[in-house]
Amino acid sequence: MQEAELRSIALSVRNKIEQVIEELSYVDIELKNFPSGACEVASVILGLYLQSEHGVHVVQSVGKRSLFNDNGENNHVWLTVNGSLIIDITADQFDDFHEPVFVGTESVFHDTFEEYDTRPIDFSYLIRGGSEGYSGVYQNVSNSLKST
Repeated sequence: MQEAELRSIALSVRNKIEQVIEELSYVDIELKNFPSGACEVASVILGLYLQSEHGVHVVQSVGKRSLFNDNGENNHVWLTVNGSLIIDITADQFDDFHEPVFVGTESVFHDTFEEYDTRPIDFSYLIRGGSEGYSGVYQNVSNSLKST
């Protein structure tokens, strides 16, 4: 699949996530201030959609970097295709990135993170103990995109 098509799908998924969040009367904490704090959940939703509807094999990439004032760390999650193509629909939660979607192999922004883990995309990441979780959000996003 070409970068332009992946970018279009990623933007559609992000827009649908935002729409679903606006329409729901209750949203769990990780999506409440989308895109801030939503990188894992949003990445899993996009990853599941890419795998199930387009046969694209993706993994979650997890990175960390020191805060600019050296008072702690930022963690961030994005998707990686074939070990090199980055897909990120929440990077704009950070002050040093301003686009709603990034798809590409070269990213100065992503290079600021030390990648310390890669994980398979799994539906279980959308399930949260003691809350409604995010499986319903995924179903709403996926069904909405299938009908368009």
